[in-house]
Amino acid sequence: MISKRLLISLCTVTLIVTGTGVCLAASNVLEIKCVDQNGAPIQKVVVNIQAIGNNDEKDKETNKEGLAVFNKLDDDVYRIWARLDGFVPTYHEFVSLSGGSTESVTLSLEPGDSSRKLYFEDPALMQQATRLLEEGIQAITAGQLEVGEQKIKESLAIQPSNPLAHHNLAIIYIQSNKWDMAKASLEEETEMLEAAIAFTKDDAGGLKQQYAITEELLKSLPTRKVAAEADQAMKQKQYDVAVIKLDEMLAYDSSNHRIYFYRSMALSQLDRMDEAIQDINKAVELEPGEEAYTDFKANLEQRVAAEETDRAKNAVLELKELNKEGKHEEVLAKFDGVQAMATDDLQGPLWAAKANAHLALEQYPEAFEALEKLWAADNKPVDQGFYDLGQQLAKRGKQQEARLAYEKSLEIDPDFAEAHYELGMIYFYDDEDKVAARKSLERYVEIGKDEAHISNATSVLAVMDK
Repeated sequence: MISKRLLISLCTVTLIVTGTGVCLAASNVLEIKCVDQNGAPIQKVVVNIQAIGNNDEKDKETNKEGLAVFNKLDDDVYRIWARLDGFVPTYHEFVSLSGGSTESVTLSLEPGDSSRKLYFEDPALMQQATRLLEEGIQAITAGQLEVGEQKIKESLAIQPSNPLAHHNLAIIYIQSNKWDMAKASLEEETEMLEAAIAFTKDDAGGLKQQYAITEELLKSLPTRKVAAEADQAMKQKQYDVAVIKLDEMLAYDSSNHRIYFYRSMALSQLDRMDEAIQDINKAVELEPGEEAYTDFKANLEQRVAAEETDRAKNAVLELKELNKEGKHEEVLAKFDGVQAMATDDLQGPLWAAKANAHLALEQYPEAFEALEKLWAADNKPVDQGFYDLGQQLAKRGKQQEARLAYEKSLEIDPDFAEAHYELGMIYFYDDEDKVAARKSLERYVEIGKDEAHISNATSVLAVMDK
């Protein structure tokens, strides 16, 4: 059986067959190629085509190239099926032809029971497919998603061309967080609806409405996926992950007050109170009548007010905002005054403000001094901090500044292996200082753990030896 088919709903089939679509004489061409499971062409396969608009059927046998070509076909939507003794019958639904178009379809036949009926050849199979679909929908309503999925898949095994089945299967996948599978089911539905709409034209109101619903659901999948991940992170108290996911949600919808509310909750759990307050304020601004928002805002404000360092925190927040506004020199001018009032718990944010100002002004020695105090205040390994900074600077193309950061890291820990590696590469490629490069890379080969970096370092050393 072919792996992918266009889908069409029962109501659409009825609409077309009863004559609301008008078939016009044209010179459309339909090329059908039949191949075996290995892709080799098969001859003497009986290929049937049916114009859905008028039920007109035609058949041909494939030639030695496995081709059956139907010429001078009317504008219509066509069903194609093929039979050959010793092979399971296969089919393709649906191909839309209009305006002298040419379409090609490949059918893959597999060995098996050639007498098997296709769903459109046996009303009993159609009834069975409908019954299974109804049972599946009932199971979804009852919250029995696994049962519903099984029933709908059984229905689709009989009648793969029912968009209602694919739509409900997508709903199951969405509720089960199976996002790729939901997307595939909805895309199958939209492909068929496009073909049906193109054929029915002025009679396609219902189809267009369903298409719009499906397209909107497709567009919402990325947001739904991230929302589910954020919700899961909040339930598991992984608040840092939740903030990242909520950031992604805001990228899709920056005016959603609920996202700001939940991000404010996550940020408050991480003790990022200034950001939490900003978010809850945004949520209240967007939805001023929501009592949950105003209550949470009051709670946050009480927490901040209860701290003895309130004034100092506000001063540190001011330095942070000045950096955001690009007023870095003003940050440095006010730093000493803020430091005089800052308690121990504010040393990290305070030195971060000064470090960011110096970095923005490209005053690296002063920035490095501030960063040392920042990381000490945050109990972060200083050697690792300078290494991370070197990585950031290197990514921005500031190789010489990155070199200074790596060298600073090695001043603190002469055996910081990765700093030796990065320095060796900068010395060799940027500074063209082979002596320094050799010293750093040889040291990395001695103490390094990253196999890829060891290989690279060895290769560079070999080049220098030539």
